[in-house]
Amino acid sequence: MNLSEAQVQTLLDQHLRQSLNDDEERRVSANRIDPDDLDDELETISFIKSDLKEELAVNDYEGISSHVDDLLKELNVKPDKKSENYKKLCRELLKVNIKILDTVEKRTVGDYSSDANRTLDDFPSSTTSKPSQTKQMDQPKLSKVIPKFVSEFIKAGRWTEKTKSENEAVFELFMEISSDLPINQYEHQAIRQYKETLGKLPANRNKIEKYRDKTIDEILALPDVKPMAVNSINKNIRRLGQLFKWSVQNGYIERNIVEGMSLPETKRQDQYREVFDQEDLDKIFSSPIHKNKEYLHSYYYWLPLLGLYTGARIEELCSLYLEDFKVEHGVNVISINNDHDKKLKSKAAERFIPVHPELEKLGLLNHIDKLRARNEQRLFSELQRSRDGYSQTPSKWFGKFKLKLGITSQFKVFHSFRHTVANTLKQADVPREQAAEILGHDRGKDVTYGRYGKPAEAKRQLEVIKKL
Repeated sequence: MNLSEAQVQTLLDQHLRQSLNDDEERRVSANRIDPDDLDDELETISFIKSDLKEELAVNDYEGISSHVDDLLKELNVKPDKKSENYKKLCRELLKVNIKILDTVEKRTVGDYSSDANRTLDDFPSSTTSKPSQTKQMDQPKLSKVIPKFVSEFIKAGRWTEKTKSENEAVFELFMEISSDLPINQYEHQAIRQYKETLGKLPANRNKIEKYRDKTIDEILALPDVKPMAVNSINKNIRRLGQLFKWSVQNGYIERNIVEGMSLPETKRQDQYREVFDQEDLDKIFSSPIHKNKEYLHSYYYWLPLLGLYTGARIEELCSLYLEDFKVEHGVNVISINNDHDKKLKSKAAERFIPVHPELEKLGLLNHIDKLRARNEQRLFSELQRSRDGYSQTPSKWFGKFKLKLGITSQFKVFHSFRHTVANTLKQADVPREQAAEILGHDRGKDVTYGRYGKPAEAKRQLEVIKKL
């Protein structure tokens, strides 16, 4: 497979034009639209964009490859799926499809200001810049833009206090390294310098006493400074990139100069959280806690079991109320929701998870009944809520517990139960969308946030969970 840059550009450009033309023809031929239907359309677009961005981020070309193959057929080019050119074309098509959806999303609310049957050159890119009024206008300093950005995410309920403070720490460090300039005066050189400096600084600088009150230059002059890991550097860059992306969308700057500046990962993303193998599970569930029911707190016993048989996040489990255990269409379920003082990771995380028969056999529902008889409100009333939720103490306990059992890998944590469930469902050939419904991923969008509309859906998910 050998395509010139011009051929690739023409191919993508034609796809862009055709897709936008088809979308507009669909709108022209449609009858009057109920305003309530617009919300559904916008939500669908958001889900699809989220999927495409995820596929781009993790180099997952399975979904886009058939589309690439169709485009290549038009040029009578035989696809070579192992070639770098093929992978590059997959990535470029994903990017174009995201841009198409950006335009379609604006059209859905009647915004044609940035529209038109344009070529790819009409879209801002990270490698080219065009003269812009934005660049010539006086723009506020970064320190003045940050509070507006943070405020929007807080008001939208997108961030917890922990996320807010973590992001603000990233922005403060960037200004300490690159100065507090008018936001449109930063160039790629500033980002390169920032990235290089991050690679020499320790992680959690403000939490370590010997670094806490020192300037960056003083820290860099110290011997034996252990630099932060690549994934920590990239986490900082991603958060900074989100700020600059928002600044583009709000007219402060023309392009996001942080985009594409991340370092190559030293490990595959799936290596940061390993699954528990059978030996690990044997160690965990043959300990006195589960074998003899010898435990101080009830979460010592139930939390690992719930992790293994639901795949839920530790905070989702630690914050459960007794009212979250329900019966839907004859199926016992656990409702993962935003009620009371709970905070979910995303809309897709709101779902029902069928209670696994093994949990029923072990007495979970009887335990729930006893707690209700005592007028308890929560599953783990012994846990107190901190700034970040209910899971801080259990997370630390499990870390020490698994080390005592001889599970020493730093990548095997409570979240590994979630990866174990995902891997088990995959090995059982459960369709990805059905697995996503259980795990609360965006891919499970066919069921509205996991709420069952029909008895068949509840029973189908029960059959899925039985595969664990």
